[in-house]
Amino acid sequence: MPVLLNKSELNLNAAQYLCRDGHYATVCHPAYYSCLQLMKFKVKDKLKINYEQQEREIGSGKTNSHQYLIDKIAGKIQEIKGFNTAKNFIFTMKRLKTLRETSDYSDLPVDRAMCEKAIQLAQELRLIINREL
Repeated sequence: MPVLLNKSELNLNAAQYLCRDGHYATVCHPAYYSCLQLMKFKVKDKLKINYEQQEREIGSGKTNSHQYLIDKIAGKIQEIKGFNTAKNFIFTMKRLKTLRETSDYSDLPVDRAMCEKAIQLAQELRLIINREL
């Protein structure tokens, strides 16, 4: 199994484990990154943009690495499945990113419901990415 794809799966498993174990403050981070790692792999595997080229495109200063991946995947989904499917992907990704940012950076508590939502969104996104690409 490709390394980045394996890391993606391990991060989702880690999020599920941490949630079950009550480590709520740490769940949203691996749930989100499981999707980013999967997207990075899919950009290489399906869009045929190798990791070095991805880094060059990101390094051009026009975007950050997260938005680059979201844009590439959304663009391909729109090309294959249409605007509404791409819009749903972007909306769901933004929801997961917001949970991750709240969990990582805010002074607010993180509860089980928030963690379960992050895991559910990550699973939904992974399904969309794998099904549509």
